[in-house]
Amino acid sequence: MKRVSAVKPTFTVEDIYARARATLEACILHGATHMRTHVEVDPNVGLVSFQALLQLKEAYRWAIDLELCVFAQEGMTNVPETDANVVECLRRGADDVAYLVGGAGPDGYGDIISPPSTREVRASDVLILDTGSLFDGYYCDFDRNYAFGHAADDVRRAYEVVYAATEAGLQAARPGATCAEVYRAMQAVMDRGGALGNDVGRLGHGLGMQLTEWPSNHPDDDTRLEPGMILTLEPGMAFAPGRVMVHEENVVIRDGAPQLLTRRAAPELPVIG
Repeated sequence: MKRVSAVKPTFTVEDIYARARATLEACILHGATHMRTHVEVDPNVGLVSFQALLQLKEAYRWAIDLELCVFAQEGMTNVPETDANVVECLRRGADDVAYLVGGAGPDGYGDIISPPSTREVRASDVLILDTGSLFDGYYCDFDRNYAFGHAADDVRRAYEVVYAATEAGLQAARPGATCAEVYRAMQAVMDRGGALGNDVGRLGHGLGMQLTEWPSNHPDDDTRLEPGMILTLEPGMAFAPGRVMVHEENVVIRDGAPQLLTRRAAPELPVIG
């Protein structure tokens, strides 16, 4: 990623068009009729790649349906100009924006959808990435947490508590149980673990053709779970003033134990570097 970042300013519309055309033609010759490509639009490259691929999409419309999914390889949460680039691409006809939000801060983050800033990540920072993808018309939605360099004891403890709360949610999510019961199972673990509160009010939601669907894991939602329903389990808690910890996994309700659709997060907070 660092090597590519260094050469991005040298990219031209003509160069990207030529390289992308060669790949696209090879795919067409092998029978492809639909393709999605992720187009980087961070400020380091600007809209150069998007301009080239938008031309390519139009030129080969007769042969293939090319979807342009714009995203920021670098700095979505750290470079303010990125958001403007994404919006401009949508205005010009991009098909989708890769779903990725997050936040980072010293010894924890204050929310999981933080506005961009130019602040560089430092040792002891905790990063959350809340992401997902769209496949055949259906969404996934999950998050992962990471510490840089080292993690404070209260951060590690908060991570362990919300991980345990997710386990409680997995045990409670059975056919016939209500969303309120799933909520209470997860909230009880966090209360015992010293939670100071939860500003969101719910601990997960339905998932499918929309990123957020009915029902909600909320104390007032008495929707009964049925086999085939897909939910997120998303316990989150404030563990210190201005600092929160959130986990999110995706499950499908089955007869008996639910099936995890996401690869389970690590039981201990991963540390980078």
